[in-house]
Amino acid sequence: RAELAAEFATQMPVGVLGHLLGVPDADHQKFDDWTLGITTLFIPSISDEQRLELAREQVDFTNYILDVIHERRRNPGEDLVSGLILAQEQGEKSLTDREILGVIGQLIIAGFETTAGGISFTLYMLTQNPEVYTRVRDDLSLVPKAIEESLRRLTPARGLVRRILKDCEIGGHQMKAGENIFALVQSANNDGAAFGCPARFDIDRDPAEMKKSLHWGVGNHTCIGMPLAKLDMRVAVETVVRRLPNLRCVPDQQIKVTPGMIFHRPERLEFEWDV
Repeated sequence: RAELAAEFATQMPVGVLGHLLGVPDADHQKFDDWTLGITTLFIPSISDEQRLELAREQVDFTNYILDVIHERRRNPGEDLVSGLILAQEQGEKSLTDREILGVIGQLIIAGFETTAGGISFTLYMLTQNPEVYTRVRDDLSLVPKAIEESLRRLTPARGLVRRILKDCEIGGHQMKAGENIFALVQSANNDGAAFGCPARFDIDRDPAEMKKSLHWGVGNHTCIGMPLAKLDMRVAVETVVRRLPNLRCVPDQQIKVTPGMIFHRPERLEFEWDV
């Protein structure tokens, strides 16, 4: 028996990001703490004291990444930071330190929290649907379908804030240019007008129907980190299903999700399996 949301689903994508950025093993714990601190700042309910302390820690994180960038400029390696330093479009200037820092910050925010939520929710949904779990266990090629359906049902990014550019009507409500809306992605992904029996966990949904799910974004707004996130989640779910026989979620546990406005993942999930 073990807790797998915080101890596995959260730790794996943070470790992958650290590896991509070339973080030394000795600094991994600091990197983990800083990464978790970024997303904690999105939680409206934290105290002013905690917010101030986290902000100070993020200054340390920024200085750490800037030091890494300066070192890679002198001694490029095979990590992502070196790749960003060496990247140059024809006729364009190379990225500045601040631009590279911005790319890394976006990567950490987008590439950790949602991936951790996707792993946790997929394991949870599989154990709540034993017939589907058995199929996936016996045929690991079904793991990507299970992940996509889990992301539709329990979308790790609740929604996005957008500003109205021109007067319009949304759902019978008159909206004025300049007003802000919070577009609830998870609500759209469980819309009965777009999905047949949206509450059902169905890994056999028609691909045309699944294209209506907004968990990866659409068009120009498709998640740029989608290939990495899909790989993270597939490897994580395959590993758990393969190595923990007869996996099941501990019954009657109170499942608490992170209280943030944007991100949505279980804080803890207890599982059991057979030895």
